[in-house]
Amino acid sequence: MANEQTNTIPSYKGIGIYNLQQNEFAKIKTGASNLRESLTRILFTRKGTRPGVLDFGTDIPNLAFTQDYEDLKTIIESEIVNALGKWEPRIEYQSMELLELDSNFLAIKINFINNDTLRSEFLDLVGPIGNE
Repeated sequence: MANEQTNTIPSYKGIGIYNLQQNEFAKIKTGASNLRESLTRILFTRKGTRPGVLDFGTDIPNLAFTQDYEDLKTIIESEIVNALGKWEPRIEYQSMELLELDSNFLAIKINFINNDTLRSEFLDLVGPIGNE
């Protein structure tokens, strides 16, 4: 019995930080402020910039010069749906509202179901765009 091994995969909440030395993701804290930090980090990290996890993030930071507002809103929402579906299991995305946009930053409101509480919640997020 003592030598029995189970083949279970640990379940972590939120996005982990890649640990190169142990080749695994480290568990992060939970809570509203950490959820805000996680969403901001996911949505405003450029794809291809995180070593070891090149598909982490979105193309949102590259969208500063998109001309058509409706196209921009559609692209941003698509990026949010894909990224949060892949990287943030604590929430179920519902909708987003584009609050403000200029050549340096983007402000959005994200409505979601918190999978821990099963309550509808929202977060206003602001992040940089346009600058490399």
